[in-house]
Amino acid sequence: MAAHRTWGVFFSSAATSYTQLTEVAFLNAAGSDVSIGGEVFASSEYGAGYEAARAFDKNTGTDWCTAFGDVDRRLWYVHPAAVDVAKLRIRCSNSPYIPQSVAEVRVRWSDTMGSAWSEYAHRLSVESG
Repeated sequence: MAAHRTWGVFFSSAATSYTQLTEVAFLNAAGSDVSIGGEVFASSEYGAGYEAARAFDKNTGTDWCTAFGDVDRRLWYVHPAAVDVAKLRIRCSNSPYIPQSVAEVRVRWSDTMGSAWSEYAHRLSVESG
């Protein structure tokens, strides 16, 4: 594993017009959530009540949702310092706008605050539910 400041989740689903998530967490090898104290960014937001920060607010009663027709569909987190990530946890609401399989989810990292991305070379386990 290697430590990086910026970690992102990219979605390739073309099955729906939106992507909607309840909670996202980047976890270290011990399973601890390391997505704390940083900044959240997204390719788009549906609007008030569906802001990107809601995906990392540790509240399963809130959701992030993309704007209609967003084909970029990415959500990323800039940590205060570089962190090692071993797992990704995604929790989804009962919305029809969720990734249908792990194959639709790509984890990438950036050392340029998200201006250039690299595919994470190691296979991460993706927890959902």
